[in-house]
Amino acid sequence: MPTTYTIQLDEGNTDLTILDGAGYNFGLAKAVESGGTTTTNTIFLSSTDTVDKKVTNFNTLTWTENYALNYTFTVPGGGAVVTGEGEWQKVNLGDYYTINKDGAWVAGTGAPSTALNVVNNYQEVNIIVAIVTGTDSGNPTYNPIYVDPSSLLFNATGAYTPLETIELWWGQNQVTSTIIAGQETPVEQYTLSGPTEVYFWYNATTGVWKSQTSGPFNPP
Repeated sequence: MPTTYTIQLDEGNTDLTILDGAGYNFGLAKAVESGGTTTTNTIFLSSTDTVDKKVTNFNTLTWTENYALNYTFTVPGGGAVVTGEGEWQKVNLGDYYTINKDGAWVAGTGAPSTALNVVNNYQEVNIIVAIVTGTDSGNPTYNPIYVDPSSLLFNATGAYTPLETIELWWGQNQVTSTIIAGQETPVEQYTLSGPTEVYFWYNATTGVWKSQTSGPFNPP
């Protein structure tokens, strides 16, 4: 079964005064490894994905690791929305899929793997990895977590492994499904290797992040 994670970002009134005054909201990104390189380049979730759709004292984000693939023909610039050029293909870790000559996804087979594996029989593309969000199974939402900065050439193969490493930060105009453009505060990197519910606090006065799994921080 895919794992469900919940993170809560707790901020005190003093923190919110500083952050709101700077016009900041927060972004969350998830790392993907391909070809021996780990990359974090896309805003997976942001403050508008919380229950309140805005920054509050207690900001909760939840996702289940249901993955999907797509492709684009160019890598968007910083701040641009990541848009797939083909159809979204839901996948599981270890799956093999071919992009055929018409640009469609076709299921395949291969050696045992923990990655998302792609054979490209179409044209030069950049692979997009996304997580399926939302509760409407008939009209799912695909939130990109990664765009391969290197093109997958015709007749080439690629393997993409989503990692349990996330990044959190505050900045201006952090928008879900866009390429990371600016991270004005220090970035908190955290590996979700144990508990599936983790609490964070960014002390806006000192510029220091803290994390714990025992419960909310309740900062002053």
